[in-house]
Amino acid sequence: MNVNETTSIAVLLEQDPSLESALEELHIDISCVGDRNLDELVAARILKVESASMLLSRVREKRERLIVQPASLVALIDRIYKHHHLYVEQQSPFIKAELVKLCSLHGVEHPELYAVHSCFSELSAALAMHMKREELLLFPRIKQLEAGKLNYLEKFGSIESLVVRLHEEHSAEEFVVEQLRKLTSNYSVPEEACGSYGRTYKLLRDFDANLHEHMRLENDILFNEAIYLERKILQKHNKS
Repeated sequence: MNVNETTSIAVLLEQDPSLESALEELHIDISCVGDRNLDELVAARILKVESASMLLSRVREKRERLIVQPASLVALIDRIYKHHHLYVEQQSPFIKAELVKLCSLHGVEHPELYAVHSCFSELSAALAMHMKREELLLFPRIKQLEAGKLNYLEKFGSIESLVVRLHEEHSAEEFVVEQLRKLTSNYSVPEEACGSYGRTYKLLRDFDANLHEHMRLENDILFNEAIYLERKILQKHNKS
């Protein structure tokens, strides 16, 4: 998908959720401009030309980083583990603790915080199980596969059958993330909120952005390339 000045703000945010913080810095209320594009915002003098250009460049750079494939699937696995799995493991307990503090400080006037805490706890628990499944079942198979070996098939079945389940888990996790966005109005901090409120919502926003990139790398590259390679090697074995 090509992104340009006529791509809606909503679609740009789908491509790079972290863009929301840049829009906030420009004092743009995304709830009011989601269906408009950069050209329209410039024409309405809501955005300057240079700001629109900066936002578009940011999204394009993000997309290029996602599209570029590492030299091997093993290298991609290493990248996913270091930049995404470890991030989730390290940040989840910290964010949950911060949400507990936020509930104690502001839960009376903002009862939705309890739902935010519950929702994030559900997400982090699901991710922990999902990532372990990948680390113990998927990643080792892909490493064998890239070495030209299929000795996992008889005992564990195909990578393709496992990926079906992982896709389902991704969909379930994305649903919970969408609930988080709704509960927090896309991580918008109330005007009267204290600094800890803003810091905690920024942690949630950053977690969302990291998870978005994490799932794109797996759904769009790792899973597809692993299935393709498995089919290719199976065809070669069947012919021999």
